Amino acid sequence: MYTRCTACEGAIDADGGAITTHSVPPAGIADRSLSGVVRAACVNYVAEIDLLCAGVCPVCAGRVDPELRVCAEHSVPDGGLCSSCGTEPRVSAAATCRNCRFHRVFVPVFAAHDHPVVAGALTDRGYDAAAPGFRELCELLGWPAEPTAEGVVYAVPSPDDDRAVRVDATLSVSEAARTGERVKGRTAGASPPGTAMGRRALAASVPSSDPNISVFCN
Repeated sequence: MYTRCTACEGAIDADGGAITTHSVPPAGIADRSLSGVVRAACVNYVAEIDLLCAGVCPVCAGRVDPELRVCAEHSVPDGGLCSSCGTEPRVSAAATCRNCRFHRVFVPVFAAHDHPVVAGALTDRGYDAAAPGFRELCELLGWPAEPTAEGVVYAVPSPDDDRAVRVDATLSVSEAARTGERVKGRTAGASPPGTAMGRRALAASVPSSDPNISVFCN
């Protein structure tokens, strides 16, 4: 299942410019509305990420090797993708199973959805932290990111503007101090709220309700 923006190139270089791509087994489509299919796909996707971050392959239960990737020459034109890495976010996470070679690439902040700091912020903003759907994932993508020597730090919305979490190279999540003003606003290489996914999070309860978002299954 793909979600695609008709007004920009999306967030990843896949199928002509997609915002998200999720595999959906046939049973995930049966007896569900379009919005139900989108939510089921997102919840299943996050469950896969949770397993990968725990070092377990969601397909065969084999051991997983995680990594963080930082684009050294990241530059995203308005409504486009970085010509160096082919994505909109500067930092990505990857995990590969040693046994069956299952491979997944995702935005590191997704690994933090159930961390107390992140879950609290999502709940305060009216989102479901326990079972994130499309809106929750879009909200997370709007949070500024700052690569550091220890991983990547995400600024978490809070009344005092002082909360942050760090995702390290093993995809472990911990609370972190904000790294000054750079992580509080738009930074060179950060993923600002006005990009392909983040700017539509509050406008669309599901992708199909936004005239600029299309959803289709192959």
